[in-house]
Amino acid sequence: MEDRNLSHNNTHGRLPNEASSHQGAQNMLNEITYLRQENEHLRGQLNAIESSRSWRVTKPLRRAIYISRHARWHAVAILRKGAGHSPISLRHCYYQARSAARRLPAPVKSVLRPLADVMKRFEARFNEPHNLRLLNKLTEKRNLDEPLLIQHGGLAQASSTPLPHDTALPLITISLVTYNSSKWLTSLFNSIHSQAYPLDRIEIAIVDNGSTDDTLEGITAIRSTMGDAFADFQLHQRPNLGFGAAHNWAINHSQGEYALITNPDLEFDPESISRVVTLAARDQDDVACWELRQRPYEHPKHYDPVTWETHWSSHACILIRRTSFNHINGYDERIFLYGEDVEFSFRIREAGFRLRYCPNATVAHYTYEEAHQVKPAQYLGSTRANLYLRLRYGTVPARLATLGLAIASVARPQPFEGARKRLAKEYYALLHQLPALNRERKKAGNLSVGVFRGLDYELTREGAFVPSNTAVETFEERPLVSIITRTYQGRDWLLNQAGISVLNQTYRAIEWIVVEDGGTHCSQAVDRLAENSELIVRYYSQDKLGRSAAGNLGLAKASGEWCLFLDDDDLIYADHIELLVRTALESEESLSGVYSLAWDVMCDIDKENKHINELLYQMHGQHRLAFSHERLATENFISIQAIMFRRALYEELGGFNEALDQLEDWNLWRRYAYQSMFKLVEKTTSLYRTPANPIVKQQRQLALDNAYHDVKKSTDEELLTRSQPSIGK
Repeated sequence: MEDRNLSHNNTHGRLPNEASSHQGAQNMLNEITYLRQENEHLRGQLNAIESSRSWRVTKPLRRAIYISRHARWHAVAILRKGAGHSPISLRHCYYQARSAARRLPAPVKSVLRPLADVMKRFEARFNEPHNLRLLNKLTEKRNLDEPLLIQHGGLAQASSTPLPHDTALPLITISLVTYNSSKWLTSLFNSIHSQAYPLDRIEIAIVDNGSTDDTLEGITAIRSTMGDAFADFQLHQRPNLGFGAAHNWAINHSQGEYALITNPDLEFDPESISRVVTLAARDQDDVACWELRQRPYEHPKHYDPVTWETHWSSHACILIRRTSFNHINGYDERIFLYGEDVEFSFRIREAGFRLRYCPNATVAHYTYEEAHQVKPAQYLGSTRANLYLRLRYGTVPARLATLGLAIASVARPQPFEGARKRLAKEYYALLHQLPALNRERKKAGNLSVGVFRGLDYELTREGAFVPSNTAVETFEERPLVSIITRTYQGRDWLLNQAGISVLNQTYRAIEWIVVEDGGTHCSQAVDRLAENSELIVRYYSQDKLGRSAAGNLGLAKASGEWCLFLDDDDLIYADHIELLVRTALESEESLSGVYSLAWDVMCDIDKENKHINELLYQMHGQHRLAFSHERLATENFISIQAIMFRRALYEELGGFNEALDQLEDWNLWRRYAYQSMFKLVEKTTSLYRTPANPIVKQQRQLALDNAYHDVKKSTDEELLTRSQPSIGK
């Protein structure tokens, strides 16, 4: 073994250069020792000052002066520059206030925290009581879909595994509406012609809404070269009565068991139609629609990560069961363009049907020439449609809000020239439809199936313009990702939901490792999920050693190049792993960790009845900021299920500190991020749950507050030790 104590090595007989180098190294080590001693001396002086009585007495005064100076600076800046004053500066104010709140005495925080929690609960119930009720209905339907989910190893596998050979494949009608769409036709039909789904089980039904370019000539040419490959190829020329009216005509003049509503400005990935039809063929009878995922920009609405069910679907590309379509007489032809898909979604749910998202069936949709683009027709149509839908499908508060929203939309800055005048014209036309909308709502029984958030619908996940330029199947590399879940007795029903969200991942190079702390009570739940899954699923148990020890056992058993922790009460959206792997592979810099945004879902969990009552979905502002080593040194802003990290970090630095009962994940991220690079992807792809009960929340937060300084200090000391070279090395 090499002797690392250089003071014991003999330099006699060495060449002059060797002796000189050795002496230089010795001098450097002596200087390091001196600097360490000086650092300790200065630290002792600083501690003496901070612990002095005068320092403690003047602390409130010093803090007040600091805050007043910054407040005055921002107030003057706002008066000079208006409300457009630097968002970065305002954000800085927010974090200064947050930092000040953290330094409040524990008794003050204990009094204020329950009040803040009560205000959040009140705000949630006041703003979106109906939306929350509908969101909770989604969670209640997970048991309804469990046979489908378990039998086929999750929805991703259910859609990608071919139907039995003796099953007759359904006839599909691709319904296409064109209007000056010639530039898209070749790429669209080339992608349809390249589908894995048999072309003789596809019929094409096109309605042209009076194109003035060479769209008709292009369709005729495509029909002459490709038409014989399909079951049928129809072209209908009609006056331009709108998107919905044209699709109604196409579907009513076709024969398919399912209608695939398709925009002309998209391309299908090779397995897209096969996957969405396969899922539909296996699905429950009360599911009417299956929406395909768009790229590069995914539609950002919330869907249930377990069942893929949603409250409304985009109809840029969606498969619809014909019997359901006929049941509600198709699209509402009073809506010319934009919003007809939301109206259809609400009306078909009003009739008792459900909607499903199919994120592993993808299409490239070229709807935006650039991110954040505002299209006038879309802005006008969508704004008018929101008020129209509120009047027809909204609760009383949602209907009453239409006047305020109309005034606000006209009063705010125009996104383009003439927007106010055109909006006012749309609203005037809407007034004439009020009596009919009221009659229809009463006839339907006032079910109020609409979900509204301002001029939007449903929850909106952040990251609408985070691009996904290629299908996951085209990844040149597919590193194995180990997802590690820690659990214990009585959590099997939560574990089941977390596990299904793993099975539903669009990225399939995954192994799921479950570690139960204290017994084998959850083994049957894991076996049930693993029985029909194509993914690697492994279960381990240990004595009651705590969650840190359970996490370390999972890391030790993991074989993936990357790892991710998923707590048994958290959920991940279908593209969570895909997004993180894509970012790691496409990054120009070498990343050791990649993480995304996550919902914090305040909820009440009824353990006896195995029920979750969700009260508020919230996104914390500090989670949106780019990764910073400096911020990580003072706060834990990375949710445990949000981050994927290289397993090599565990091999080099070890796992959780098993001596810690709280903030063990913060300690781990700081150790792993030190001298490494992490990256945030600003897209919401997971959710974690926190208690809504103010007493429980206060107890939990108090435990974290009590542990904070000790964990920070011990981690600081550990990282300081790592930063210094060993004496004699």
